[in-house]
Amino acid sequence: MMPARDINNKIIFGVCAGLSEYYNVDVVIMRVIFLIGFLFMGITLVIYLILALIMPIDTSVNFKNEKSPLQILKERLARGEITKEQFKEMKEILDS
Repeated sequence: MMPARDINNKIIFGVCAGLSEYYNVDVVIMRVIFLIGFLFMGITLVIYLILALIMPIDTSVNFKNEKSPLQILKERLARGEITKEQFKEMKEILDS
């Protein structure tokens, strides 16, 4: 499966959100990596724009204001309401 832009969790084009979900990394970490790369090298801006053009849009949730179950789980994890183990268990249930 190819990474897809997450338009429900986007700031600009949803590239970082899509990559973070694909590689199972927190979206904030992915955004910081792109920001640091942009500030020090500038090349990540070009990479970001290319990815925005070639990555497909995630069509699993069509409504921008409606959150997907996975997004709700991510938010609960970020707030500390569930543990990483609980998150992984619930994600496996959603993926099946």
